Amino acid sequence: MVRCARNVMNRYRLALLATGVLLTCVIAARVPVAAQESSDKKPAKSEVSVVDRQSAMTFATENHPELARLLEQLEKSRPGEFARAMKELNQQVQRLENVKDKSASRYAEQLESWKRDSQIRVQIARWSRSQDAEQERQIRELLKKRRESRVAQLQADQKRVSDQLARINEQLATMSEPMESQVDKEWEQLSKKAAPGRKNNGDKSSEPPTSTEQK
Repeated sequence: MVRCARNVMNRYRLALLATGVLLTCVIAARVPVAAQESSDKKPAKSEVSVVDRQSAMTFATENHPELARLLEQLEKSRPGEFARAMKELNQQVQRLENVKDKSASRYAEQLESWKRDSQIRVQIARWSRSQDAEQERQIRELLKKRRESRVAQLQADQKRVSDQLARINEQLATMSEPMESQVDKEWEQLSKKAAPGRKNNGDKSSEPPTSTEQK
């Protein structure tokens, strides 16, 4: 049950992080040029290492090319915002890698969820400028797929919790005997392990030879 709760929280954190990255990119793309030039005069709050940039951009290029293009635009226009977006995206990559180390199937699920969330936010940003009917249809289709995926994930979580509860009930059933009887059985087992010499009491071959036998 605790594990299922953690899985839900991980998916929630990834969704929040994806929102932060995309909002940063989309807002920056819509800022007037003059405002961008003004922001360039301010020093970047943090630098992006070559390794972090390569890791994040490779991930974005492979899994959401549109996000990668937005990030490249952001790097040129607002390096400070780009550094923050890189930090957030690398957090997402790290969380997904941690999931991958534990479960390949769950990694695939969460990666698909990340892709879908990212696509929805980019499409929404486009629709907000054009109000295009076809764009709306595409967004609705993505929303439908996301809900179907969430239902499937919740059903899988429900089954895992149900199986775990069944195992707990089985363990409780085996402990339904009176407490004193259970303690007696456990003590008997522990006492035998703690005094292994008792096993040889009836075996004369294990006894040391007498003085007569030695002669």
